Amino acid sequence: AQRIFDSYMGGKERDWSGDILKVLKTQEAAGKAAQEKMIAERAKDTKPSQDLAKYVGDYQDEMYGDVKVVLDGGKLKISYGAGFKGTLEHWHFDTFQATWSEDVQGKTFVNFKLNSMGKIEAVSIDSISEFKRMADKPVK
Repeated sequence: AQRIFDSYMGGKERDWSGDILKVLKTQEAAGKAAQEKMIAERAKDTKPSQDLAKYVGDYQDEMYGDVKVVLDGGKLKISYGAGFKGTLEHWHFDTFQATWSEDVQGKTFVNFKLNSMGKIEAVSIDSISEFKRMADKPVK
């Protein structure tokens, strides 16, 4: 499409596919280096600061909507929007790695934020947003 546009506008011929491939390869290498750095900097032998049940709850962001964290079979599960559903695995401290279902695929870091009283007040999903914890609903 770019080549046709160049021809129509009288521009000189350019290898758009080759140029875009170079950019993608550079970005891919940078992403791999960043991932390797994160793995190397991971604090080993840590555990969550809270019992897993304390991370469970509903979280909300005005722009991005709702996130739900549940405990299922001894593992934390997360859901966001219609298609993001995954399992949380402890990474270090209060950071977990979400492994998304086959609908989305991939992994994302999820960080729980504690307030000055040590209670979880928000969850942050990398590259999306920080979601504030909603008030717990009373049990009836």
